[in-house]
Amino acid sequence: MLIAWVLVTGPALARDAYLNDASTEGDVPLPGCPVMPEGRDQIGCGSCDLPCRTPSYLLTQLGYLLQLGDTIHLNTGRYHARAADEAIVTFSGDWSFVTLDGEWVTLTGPVDVAGRALRDASGMPLAVLDGRGTAPAGVVVMGSGVRLRALRIENLAEAPPPLCGSAVHVMRDRTVSAYAFEQLDIAGVTSSIGSAIEVEQPNSTCRACTIVDNRIHASPPRSPAIWIESQHNVRIAGNHITGWGEGPNASGIRAVGDGIEILHNVIQNSAGPAIEAQGKMRIAHNTFRSNARVPATTDSPKGLEVLLAGAGGITLDHNILAPLPERAAVGVETLSDLHTFNFNGYALEGAFAGYTAVDARLYRTLVDWQEVTRQEANAREGQAHFASDADAHLRSQTGRWDGQGWVADAETSPFIDAGDPFRMQGEAPFLHGGVPNLGAYGNTPEASLSIARLVKLGGSDVQGEVGQPLSTPFRVEVRGFDRFGDLHPSHPDVPVGFRVVSGAADLSETRVVTDDQGRAQVDITPREAGVLHLEAFVDGVPGITPVLFEASISGDPDGGTPGPEPAPGRAHYTVGFGCRQATGPAFPLALLTWLTLRWRRRRAG
Repeated sequence: MLIAWVLVTGPALARDAYLNDASTEGDVPLPGCPVMPEGRDQIGCGSCDLPCRTPSYLLTQLGYLLQLGDTIHLNTGRYHARAADEAIVTFSGDWSFVTLDGEWVTLTGPVDVAGRALRDASGMPLAVLDGRGTAPAGVVVMGSGVRLRALRIENLAEAPPPLCGSAVHVMRDRTVSAYAFEQLDIAGVTSSIGSAIEVEQPNSTCRACTIVDNRIHASPPRSPAIWIESQHNVRIAGNHITGWGEGPNASGIRAVGDGIEILHNVIQNSAGPAIEAQGKMRIAHNTFRSNARVPATTDSPKGLEVLLAGAGGITLDHNILAPLPERAAVGVETLSDLHTFNFNGYALEGAFAGYTAVDARLYRTLVDWQEVTRQEANAREGQAHFASDADAHLRSQTGRWDGQGWVADAETSPFIDAGDPFRMQGEAPFLHGGVPNLGAYGNTPEASLSIARLVKLGGSDVQGEVGQPLSTPFRVEVRGFDRFGDLHPSHPDVPVGFRVVSGAADLSETRVVTDDQGRAQVDITPREAGVLHLEAFVDGVPGITPVLFEASISGDPDGGTPGPEPAPGRAHYTVGFGCRQATGPAFPLALLTWLTLRWRRRRAG
């Protein structure tokens, strides 16, 4: 359905509205708008033929005419506030908001057909909200149903409350129960009290609130990067927070509320703790490493990766905790009313496993922490073996995802296949062993591959004949290792390729997906005599060594093709020698009769 915004001051606007900066350099086609000119702030702008230049000008025109389902597209370029003391974009919430049903008022930069942000060579989204060092906020949200997608937000100013110099700020002026902040690249938040994303909605409950797949970095504030102030049911997932802040309060995520999910985030090299949490929530499948660069407080000289406050109510599982030396992985207020910990990975390497604030006591090893808390029965301690200082993927001898494909490493992280075997979801099925990895990429398609090798089960020293299927098929198994007692010793659903290396043969298939026992096979029909070599392999996974099959093929010198037909008047005969047979030309019938009679006379004599 098309929605028209009819303005008395200009032509009607379609459901999609458009902005462009003062240049068309680098512009890309947008939905419904293959080519557009430079943007202009004038009455009636917002169409493909006449895009506006400034987001706030467009929103001023639209006013109450905005509806859920409307999309505002920004083409490649830089977009600024109209005045130095204004936020770059403000959504006042004056549009009609009745139900969500998956529809939003969307502000988006260019995306591909799958909805992923289009980026430049440096990895930055093509559309940039640039505060030019003067804007007191990037995007201000004061109404439910706003979605921000595929935008870079940068260069914000030092600013006092209420805007605080934050990149995205959900204000407390109105109740905001639905928002989606996706694929944002946030840098240059310079205000000492600013956050990349700050939500001020005390004691409110979300209908649909998500903060997902954002990159937050290169900013010096003394406040959290993502700050949720007493709002319930927020989902914070897939974010990368790196090198955030200055001072002990500059945590990666500070979340207060119930029903909050903090999942699959990577938080590293930030000044404060990776997480400060209070409420009933789940913190799972995250990677926290080298945070708390500044000690947390004078009472806790050993800074913390994770600080859990309040009475028990937080579930902490499937995370990797890799503190700096002489820092601590987990801190709690008291050992009474403990939160729930299990299946976490502790990469301590000179750090402490736990800290209790009530008695200011540190516990050096995981065993010490397990004994005092009586939890973490399935936790694991060891070196994480991250891909690099910047890349939190786990190294694997079978294969690790590097953004383009699978690469093989010299070692395998002990945090691969170290999760709860009954929680396997997103990793299945390809070479993931039936047990999730720990950390941010566990239970996702980017999870590092389990230990696996290709084993030949059938096809050794086979002999056969040209034109006849070999009696033994070429059969292999993709065999794995499961540290939980070989629950899943082999890998199902793995595509195995088969090919002829030397010789000539027809294969029943060239690609077979392994069955529930991790096995695959092909039938082989040789086409020429000699030695036949075939290979089985798992394509694109360099850590799995192919296996070779060899067969000796017999047949006629010409490759087994039938010989010429006998000359007219001649036939073939067959003489049996046990299991062997020989063939040759037949004698004339009269000569055969004479030889038979002569043999009988000799025998009678």
